Amino acid sequence: MKDKKKKIIVIIASILVVAGLIIYYFIHSYDSNLIEINYNELKEKIDNTDFSNVEVITATFGEQNINKAGEKFEKANLDAVFGSIKLDLRDADLKNETYIKASAIFAGITILVPKDVEVKIKSTPIFGGVTSEGLEEKTNKNAKKTIYVDGFALFGGIEIKWMKQLKN
Repeated sequence: MKDKKKKIIVIIASILVVAGLIIYYFIHSYDSNLIEINYNELKEKIDNTDFSNVEVITATFGEQNINKAGEKFEKANLDAVFGSIKLDLRDADLKNETYIKASAIFAGITILVPKDVEVKIKSTPIFGGVTSEGLEEKTNKNAKKTIYVDGFALFGGIEIKWMKQLKN
């Protein structure tokens, strides 16, 4: 019986070590060629943004539905763990440059944006995904406003959707 327990412990430990190595590999071997925009420029812009005075929206084992209609919105930090966040920015008063850091761990985050903005995404998906939908192209080149999204998805998903504004 003790030998059986030892074998099970060794197998579980081995699985955890392999999983850790895989996660480490994915974090440190990100291929910037997968992004259509200039990754280094985007990374520098996001990394140099001051996130000290930022709105924090968190969902842990729960759900947050946030509508920013009519409110000024410049930057936010979205953290979902075993939960979901839906952030509606369609009718928000967006700055020319808006920044969002989003982290979904075993969770989902949906960000609704107006069709007249350009969205630039820097992401690290590990057994998860970061997607954008709603337009034929991923970016709106005629946009006067830009939303920068820095996404991290671990066994979760972050979805950016371009949608028609409600107030028109």
